[in-house]
This record gives sequence, C-alpha cells and structure tokens, in this order.
Amino acid sequence: MPDPVLICQEFAAEAGKVAAVKNALPFEPGQSRLPEMPCVTVLFTGVEQEEASTSYMSVNWHFDVFVYVSFADARRAQEQMLAIVPELVKIVRHDPSLGGSCDRAMIEDGVSTPELGPEDRWLRKRLHLNAETEEDP
Repeated sequence: MPDPVLICQEFAAEAGKVAAVKNALPFEPGQSRLPEMPCVTVLFTGVEQEEASTSYMSVNWHFDVFVYVSFADARRAQEQMLAIVPELVKIVRHDPSLGGSCDRAMIEDGVSTPELGPEDRWLRKRLHLNAETEEDP
C-alpha cells in the first residue's frame, strides 16, 4: 500500500527547492511554532477510495498545503505569494508522480482568499493537493 507520509515528504522536499521558500515541512507545526517564513507546510486531511475495476482500487489522498508569508509589509506579502504559489503548481505539473510516491497528483487553489494570522503576523494561503494511487483491492 502506498504511504501518504512519502507523498508529504516528497512534496515538501520539492517545495523546499523553490527559491522564495525558506522552509518546507511535511507536516503542519501549528501556528505558534512556524519556522522562518516564507514557509510551506503539508497537512493530511483525508482519504477516499473506490473500486475502479475488479483488479484495482482508486485511492485519493487529500492534503492541505499552506503557504505562510510574513505580513509585516502587505505589498511584500503579496509579491511573495505570487512568487511561491505558481512554483508549487509547477512541482506537480513537472512530476505528477511526486517522485514515484503516487500515480497522479494534482494541486489546486480553490480560489480561496488568503487569511491573516493573529495580530497580522502572517498571511496564509491554502492549496489542495490530491494524490491518487491505484492499489490492489
């Protein structure tokens, strides 16, 4: 059975290679324990499966990917989001198997508005990562 931990680790490793990202974690540390920003975190949110045929199950692993940037300067925060988010989308476009950790991955924005953290310390953007695996029933 594929390992969702490997999916998180592979995505975080690739996100860590984005020039504008200072830290990328394969988990969500909690808002009070964020590393130096800009940072990217990955949070497992659930799994769905369905019988695709008599020979395999289609399993969809769901993750929230959070992009955190400092909000000390609103213009700079937006510039950092614009530098990071497209690069995260490219990770999956360039390697849909995320290093072989899944069969197909897709990342989407959902066009959600970024949210401000406590005391306007950070701005956070949520993306959704779906990683599909085909597994024996």
